[in-house]
Amino acid sequence: MSTLLKIAGLAALLAGGASALAADKVTGRWDAQLVRGDTVIPFRLDISGAGPALKGTLYDGFRPYEDTTSATFKDGKLVLNIEHYLTTITAQLDHGKLVGNVVAQNRENRADYDFVAVRHVEPAKPPTNVPAIAGSWEIPLDAPSSKGEKAFRFVVEQKGAEVAASILRIDGDTGAFSGTFKDGKWVLSHYDGSRPGVIEVAPGKDGTLEIQQRIERPQQTPADASAREKSYAESAPDGRYAQKLIAYRAEVARAKGAAGAGELSHSYDCSRSEREVHVQFPGRHGQARLQ
Repeated sequence: MSTLLKIAGLAALLAGGASALAADKVTGRWDAQLVRGDTVIPFRLDISGAGPALKGTLYDGFRPYEDTTSATFKDGKLVLNIEHYLTTITAQLDHGKLVGNVVAQNRENRADYDFVAVRHVEPAKPPTNVPAIAGSWEIPLDAPSSKGEKAFRFVVEQKGAEVAASILRIDGDTGAFSGTFKDGKWVLSHYDGSRPGVIEVAPGKDGTLEIQQRIERPQQTPADASAREKSYAESAPDGRYAQKLIAYRAEVARAKGAAGAGELSHSYDCSRSEREVHVQFPGRHGQARLQ
């Protein structure tokens, strides 16, 4: 009996060691990308642990934000699940690169992306002559948003050439886009298991920031909307989905007479009898968002 127990213990130890050695092949920091058509969304993915403790960590700007709820790596195949987002990353380790796909689902639709990740390598030489853009900016809208807003707020955190920035709206924010200054602009991206997106931010000679959005306007409309209402909803101007936005320092925006961020173009009736309120719980952080 003693011999059998020793053999069983040795087998378990060898299995644990093999699991740890396998995980070593994928642990560390990766420069990952979501790819769909011409759209490429870079994001940071950290993988740590081994066996049952293996996990992936996604970032919101500079801070670790979302951990996977389960993760496995076996026979060269990595599977990362974020169950509260109904998101799964599946990838094969191929010559030091992770290649696969990402599937994200919700009650209304399913999004599929190609996935590729390479080991992160620090740049040999950081960019120089990087403009300072940290702080709060305001974005007047050419057309009010579907929520009635006349302006958004753009908040920037900066660490040298690296920037993390969010667009704040009446119903929440975009998440913190992040990236590094290169060729006279920042290409900033965000993916924390949800809300994938990319913006380009270029400083203007007049002290403004030009923000190029790569954002698709949702086509979903209420099930009981008439065809006429649906057509209008899809064609009506909505500053939220403008391809180009211009951001000003607050004092400059006031001098130009622009509306303040969060100011509405009409009274917004939030009574339950007039407007249905949807609350989305995005994850383990317990932060609710109104839609």
